[in-house]
Amino acid sequence: MASVKYGVIILGNSGVGKSFLANVLLREEAFVHKFSAESVTHETELKTLIIDDSIGANVTYGVFNIPGLIENNQQRIDLNKKEIEKAFRQCPTSIIIYVFGQQNGRIRDEDVVAFNAINSAYPLDKRSLIFVVNGLPTSRAKDYEGSVTVLLQKLTNTFGISVCFLDQIDTTNEQEKMSLRAKMLQIIVDKTPQYHAKQHDIHLQLDEMNNLKDIIKNLRQAFDKQKQQFQEEIQQQQNRYNELKTQQKTETAYLQKLIEQQRETQYRTLK
Repeated sequence: MASVKYGVIILGNSGVGKSFLANVLLREEAFVHKFSAESVTHETELKTLIIDDSIGANVTYGVFNIPGLIENNQQRIDLNKKEIEKAFRQCPTSIIIYVFGQQNGRIRDEDVVAFNAINSAYPLDKRSLIFVVNGLPTSRAKDYEGSVTVLLQKLTNTFGISVCFLDQIDTTNEQEKMSLRAKMLQIIVDKTPQYHAKQHDIHLQLDEMNNLKDIIKNLRQAFDKQKQQFQEEIQQQQNRYNELKTQQKTETAYLQKLIEQQRETQYRTLK
C-alpha cells in the first residue's frame, strides 16, 4: 500500500471495540473483530479512508487498527508496544482516537493506565486527540457526560480534550451503523492531524499493573468523595456537551444524507 500523509490511529485496550469502529468508519469488514476473552488484533493493520469534498474535506487517511497495549503476559505487552510504535513511526502526523471501555458506565482503570503510558511516550496533542467512550446504554444519568469528561481530565491529566460518547448499537442494523459512521466522520473532520514525536519508549510492566490500577482507583475514589466540589465544572461540561450534541445532530444528519446519496450514486453507476 502506498504511504499516506495523514493517519487515524485508533488506540485502546483489547475488547473496547476498536476494530468494529474502524470497520464502520471504512464501511467494510477490513479488520477482524469478535467477542472474545483474548485479543483478536496482534499486528498493526492499515486501510485507506478517503474523505471527499462532499463532506467538507478532501483528505486521504490511513486508518490504523492496533493491538491493545495491556495483556496478561509481558511478552505480549512488549510486542504490542512495538506495534503501537510502528503506527506512529509510519504516520506520525495523525488524528488519535483513544477508545475507553466501560462497565456499567464506569471507565475501566486499565484503559486509563494504558492511555497514560502511551501519552507519556508520545505526548498527544489535544488538537488531534479524541477520547471515545464506547458502547454506552442510551439510558444514563443526566450529568453522565459532564461527570465523565471531568473525571477523565483528572485521571489522565489532560484538559480541553474532545470526548465522544457512543451509544451501544445493533450491529446488524445498517441504519444505526450508518449513523455511527456519520458521527465518527464528523469528529475526524473537526480535528487537525498533528505531528507526534516520540519522547521515550512506552513503559509498562505487567508486575506494575496492580499498583498503577490502584493509583487510578484511588484518584477515582477521591473524585467521587469530592464530586460536590466539581459540580460547577461538571455542569459546564454537561452544558457544553448538550450544545455540541444539538449541533452535531444537525451536522451528522447532513453527513448521513450525503453518505446515502453517495451510496445511491454508486449503486446506479454499478447498474
